[in-house]
Amino acid sequence: MSSDIFYLGMNEDSMVQMFMAVYWVMLLIALALLVVVYVLQARGLYTIARERGIKKPWLAWVPLGDCWILGSISDRHRLMNFDQLRNRRTLLTVLYGAGLAAGIVQCVLGFRAIFSMLTDIENLSLMDEDALEIMIEEAISLGTLGDFAVSVVNIVGLVFYYICLHDLYASCCPYLKTVYLVLSIFVPVTIPFFIFACRKYGQGMKPEENLLEKPEI
Repeated sequence: MSSDIFYLGMNEDSMVQMFMAVYWVMLLIALALLVVVYVLQARGLYTIARERGIKKPWLAWVPLGDCWILGSISDRHRLMNFDQLRNRRTLLTVLYGAGLAAGIVQCVLGFRAIFSMLTDIENLSLMDEDALEIMIEEAISLGTLGDFAVSVVNIVGLVFYYICLHDLYASCCPYLKTVYLVLSIFVPVTIPFFIFACRKYGQGMKPEENLLEKPEI
């Protein structure tokens, strides 16, 4: 009995090739969009950092370095408003330092659970069902604890990240800062476009922030 695939004049190999072609096309499109988004955000951060006299603005093009530049832009805005918060260090530490630490804790807890199970594997035949269930629950709870630690760190990192974004928007487009921030939170894909759009504006900057000789951060 012929199927609809053969009725259309396509065998299974042709269908697989077609799906693979579609997959690679979609993958290339996704990669191209990622490159465009990355370039827009890096270009926006680089331009703003250069105009504000921030040290090494080229770090905007480097992973991790872009967080340092975003935090430095936030610091400059807050510094001119008599706030000494050091977001460039806090953001980098929380997002990556503490995140890495939480990941290590999660791995340690996971390996501990596995080691515990392997240690008791010889006694499984002698264990009753209740003891076996308790051992499995302990392994699951350890993994859950690691996931919780990572989630907490990620939430704290996002809070500081959005604080820095708010400062950037406030220093560039103060009348749109709330709109930009809300859209950035609920539609994160808009962030690179907003940063790129903000690169030519400085309505929220105080006069001393626009001096030709700017104090470096």
